[in-house]
Amino acid sequence: MIKPITAGIILTRRCNLHCKYCAIPDRKAADLPADDWLNAIDIIANLGIKKINFIGGETTLYKDVRKVVSHALEKIEYCSLITNGIKGYPVVKDLLALGLKNVSFSLDTTDAEKSISPIKAKAGLELIKALEQDNLLKDNNFTAYCVINKTNLKTIPSLVEFLSAKNISTYFLPFHWNKDNKHEHRKNDDYGLALQNDEELKTLLQKLAEMKKSGYLIKNSADFLDAIEHYIEQLDWKCAYLSELRVDSDGKMMCCCDKQGCVHEKYTIFDLKDDKIFQQFLLDRQKDADSCSGCLWPSSYEAENLNKERENAF
Repeated sequence: MIKPITAGIILTRRCNLHCKYCAIPDRKAADLPADDWLNAIDIIANLGIKKINFIGGETTLYKDVRKVVSHALEKIEYCSLITNGIKGYPVVKDLLALGLKNVSFSLDTTDAEKSISPIKAKAGLELIKALEQDNLLKDNNFTAYCVINKTNLKTIPSLVEFLSAKNISTYFLPFHWNKDNKHEHRKNDDYGLALQNDEELKTLLQKLAEMKKSGYLIKNSADFLDAIEHYIEQLDWKCAYLSELRVDSDGKMMCCCDKQGCVHEKYTIFDLKDDKIFQQFLLDRQKDADSCSGCLWPSSYEAENLNKERENAF
């Protein structure tokens, strides 16, 4: 059975924002103590995980984020952290000083007032200014998470140009929602923001593919950009296997970023220290996945691509 290559750790579900499209803070869960996370990271490293992405909630609200990230940098080949940038810049600076090279934030337009989350967009733009002032953009890898939705289809190319000029990559998440109302990461599309596979979207995707080939800093793979057109309407892409571990803020395992599944009640990251339990977790997680109607979550798609690349290399 193919083992996962990446892991997403929800450091905390607490957040200082309540974005209309995000449901993560809606579920209350305790934060693990820092020493437990250090132990968990050791287990994750022993499983052969090469990439850890620290997510939230708002990661900088976790009081021992510096201690946890510092330990991960010693154990894992590639570490990244996502922040909304609101009041968290001092923490981000500290993490960069500790050796973290990969930080992501949200920005869906350069006109914050037209954003689906104006406060977050304003924070993203302010974070860019602060990074520029401290001369931190050149030697680190920053990524702007951009939610493609009905409101920003025409302005995304100019956003990519703006960010690339500042040495910031763009990572696209197409706004989608689950027809059976079982998404646990995103709220339902009560605001009419979900994408439809129309000519405007196709034109944008073709433009993004061209921009990526031309050297603009777009972090998604060409395969994923192509997949959006094929899967966005029916949301019938399904992962073939577990390519990305997801660990909740209380240490419980999740099926994926959008589905807690039965594994959430049966396993914690600490159980996976035992290889027999890990193998059973993979089997049970597959049962969870088999009951899923599909999604188009980029981290799952891209992680599976990474595993395929790894397989083809040997």
